[in-house]
Amino acid sequence: MTTPVKPSAAWGGTDKVGGESAATEQAECALLEDPAAPEASESSAANHLVDRCVIHGDHDTIVSRLKRNAALRPSSPAYIFLRDGGGDEHLITNAELLASVRMIAAQLQTRRLKGRRALLMYRQGIEFIQVFLACLTAGVVPALVNPPSTSRMVKRIERIVVDGDFALILTDTHGEAILDDYRAEETGASAKGVDDLPRLVTSNLSHGEGDWFTDEDIFLEDIAFLQYTSGSTGNPKGVMVSHANLMANMRAIETTFSFDDRSVCVSWLPIFHDMGLVGSTLHPLYHGAPLIFMSPLHFIQRPVRWLRAISKYKATHSGGPNFAYDYCVQRIKPQDLQGLDLSSWNVAFNGSEPVRTQTIQNFYAAYKHYGLKRDAQMPVYGMAESTLLLSGTRNNDARN
Repeated sequence: MTTPVKPSAAWGGTDKVGGESAATEQAECALLEDPAAPEASESSAANHLVDRCVIHGDHDTIVSRLKRNAALRPSSPAYIFLRDGGGDEHLITNAELLASVRMIAAQLQTRRLKGRRALLMYRQGIEFIQVFLACLTAGVVPALVNPPSTSRMVKRIERIVVDGDFALILTDTHGEAILDDYRAEETGASAKGVDDLPRLVTSNLSHGEGDWFTDEDIFLEDIAFLQYTSGSTGNPKGVMVSHANLMANMRAIETTFSFDDRSVCVSWLPIFHDMGLVGSTLHPLYHGAPLIFMSPLHFIQRPVRWLRAISKYKATHSGGPNFAYDYCVQRIKPQDLQGLDLSSWNVAFNGSEPVRTQTIQNFYAAYKHYGLKRDAQMPVYGMAESTLLLSGTRNNDARN
C-alpha cells in the first residue's frame, strides 16, 4: 500500500498525515463515519486506522481505496472533468466523491439489487464515475456501454441486454432522453429488451439520501463489473472481472508505469472502454492520485486540448491508441503550441494493435522541443479478457 504524502500546493491541498502517536480505535474508526470532518486530515494514525477499519483482512479493493482516500486526503481532488475540454472544471474531492457514492449506493440498496446486474449508460463525466463506484460499493455488478446515438448502437445494446440478465438501467438525463427517443428494433427474440428494463436516472437524486446506506461485505472473489468486448468481430461478450482481477491489474499497472500517489493523470479516453476505465479512471483512485479528464469528442475536435491539459496540470501519465499520436502530429498547428510544456510527462503509453515505430518517432520529433522526453513513450498491450494490461515496457528496462 502506498504511503500517503502531503498534496502539492499546486492542488490546493492542506491535508496532513501525522506522526506515530496513538489514538483510540473508536476515534480512528469515527473518521470513516464522516470523512469530511477536520479530524480526518489531522489523524496521527491515519495509515493504521484505514488498514484496520476500511480494509477488512486481505480485502483490499477499489471500494476500500475510495474510503482510504477520503480519510487521508478529504479535500484533495479525486477527479477534475474539463466540461469544455479546457478551462471549465468540474472538480470533486475525495470526501465529496465518497459522500456522493454512498448516496447513490443507498438508492441501490433500497431496491435490493445486491448481486444483480445494472446497465450503465452515461456520457463522459464525473456522474459516470460516481455511479460506477456506487455499484461496486453496494455490491451491484455494473456493465458499461456507450450511450446509443444510432440505431446500430441501439441494436448492440439490445444484444447486451439479452446476454446480461440486467435488473435495471442506470443513466443520466441525457441517456434518459436517448432512451425516450430511440426504440429497440429487434426485441422479438428477447425476453427482456431495453424498453422493458426499469430505469433509475441518478441525475435526479438529491443529497442527503445516503443516510440509509449500510456498508456491504465485499470479497475478492466477487464479480466487480462486466466489461464488454467491442463486438467488432461478433456479438459483444461480457467479461466477468472480479475484485481480485481488478486489484491484480492495478498492481501490474503500478509496477509497469511507475505510478504512485504523487502521479497526475490526464485522459480523454472513453470511460466505458477498458483502457479508459481501468487504466485511466480507476488506477489514479487506487493510489489517491488525481485524474483530469475530458470527453473524447473534445479531443477529436481539437487534439491540442489533450496536450494543453498535460502541460497545465503537469501530468506525469497519459496516453491512448496509436492513432491519437498520429492525429496530434497531423492536426495540431505550430501556432497552437505556444507555451506548451510536456516535461512532466513521464509515461506516454501507446496501447494499439499494432503500435507503429514511425508514429513514436514522428511524435517525438514533433514535440521534443516542448520538453517531451525521448524515453517517455511506452508501447503497451491489453485486452478486456485480461482486465486490461497484458504487457508493457517497464520504466527501468529497455526504454532507458
